[in-house]
Amino acid sequence: MTNRAPLTAEIFLLLTDDRGKSAASDTRTHAIAAAAIADLALRGRIAFSEEKNPRIEILDSAPTGIPELDQALAALAEMPRKRIDAIVQNRRMNLVEATAGPLIDSGAIERKDGLFSASFPERDGALEDALRAHLADIVTGRAQPDERDVVLLQFLRSADIAHAILKDDVPELSRRELDRRITELAAESPAARALGKIGEDLEAVLLTMFVINPSATNAALLMSRS
Repeated sequence: MTNRAPLTAEIFLLLTDDRGKSAASDTRTHAIAAAAIADLALRGRIAFSEEKNPRIEILDSAPTGIPELDQALAALAEMPRKRIDAIVQNRRMNLVEATAGPLIDSGAIERKDGLFSASFPERDGALEDALRAHLADIVTGRAQPDERDVVLLQFLRSADIAHAILKDDVPELSRRELDRRITELAAESPAARALGKIGEDLEAVLLTMFVINPSATNAALLMSRS
């Protein structure tokens, strides 16, 4: 795929149904925060300590030009000693509105204000359709992943939501088969090898976020695309 949206935007689209709702708003909020951390690491903006529940070191605080990543960098600068699980749950890391903004501007979604919260119904599904087709091609062996793809698929597997999200796109794969395929890609693909230590760090960090912070994932509540 070319002209990729940030990892945060891809997670937003995958965790939001066509009516603009997420079955569990905290799930989406925490997942987008986790995606921002992963995206910043991929861009070389942050690094992780060696602890089991790591801390984050900012390597480059210059603006990225991406609203949600810049908000995340500012938030991380205010939480220098907090661990990953606490960071993901912190209100400063609620990046939903910042992530939605560029998607609204691009015409992919629109905003509707409700009594208690906003929803973001789909306006043009081309971006999400392309993403889903791309991921389906990768897990079925029709395409090779790049580094971003490996991280995104690891993210979905670590959060235990890969099958809930992609089951309609790869109906031939059971949950176990899909998880096994993602594990193989993360271990054996050239993209995974190119990631090197950052890939190992991200995998450990994602597992930490979703094991220590179970509210960041609830696959039973997540909707597949309707």
